[in-house]
Amino acid sequence: MTSPGAKQAERLAYSDPRGSGRPVIFVHGFGHNRSVWQKVAGELPDGLRPISVDLRGHGESPWSPGGAYDLVDYASDLPLLLDALDLERAVVVGHSLGGNVSTLFAAAESSRVEALVLVDTGPALEIGGLSHVVEEVGNATRTYRSIADFEAQLRGIHPSGDLEVVSELARTGLVQRVDGLFEVGIDPGVLAKSDSRTRALVGDPFPALPGPRRPRRRVGDLERKGGRRNGRRSAP
Repeated sequence: MTSPGAKQAERLAYSDPRGSGRPVIFVHGFGHNRSVWQKVAGELPDGLRPISVDLRGHGESPWSPGGAYDLVDYASDLPLLLDALDLERAVVVGHSLGGNVSTLFAAAESSRVEALVLVDTGPALEIGGLSHVVEEVGNATRTYRSIADFEAQLRGIHPSGDLEVVSELARTGLVQRVDGLFEVGIDPGVLAKSDSRTRALVGDPFPALPGPRRPRRRVGDLERKGGRRNGRRSAP
């Protein structure tokens, strides 16, 4: 797996609050940033090392000068992130777009992925999921008068999302323009590929995985405890 912009992975923004322990890499979805994992990461038991990363073109990570925002480009950044952190392997958790990225990483670098956890992702989108992706892309092109306006929009998209997580995403997910309005802090080059991104998300990345490593159960089929999957709330 190669990427023309792969070397920039060493500069990806990430949070590593514990600095030691069994590493768990968290990869966010389209238009989000690493803040969506902050609460989940903080609830991990002692002995685990949560590391949340901003994908290229998102959050505080650098933009790709050549507009390299295909799934393989995102996935190629992850092994270099492990190298930069001097990690041989890690548990990888991916949400939505981050799930597809993590799946391709696991397929290409299986020896470096101890376990793969997928949240609200593949193998293929149903109509409802496709509509949600289209809505997310549309919202990423909008301007907002305030952070509160953006937060209200996010709450509408993620009605079951944790309010604390949604608020933090709203606070960290915008940049203010010179005219005083706000826009989502994402490289326009990512949005320029939104049509191909939607098609990629509808595709099935799982055949790339060796047979024994393919997911055997959907998250929705797992036992629910107290109305929440595995006793945890998922990020929005």
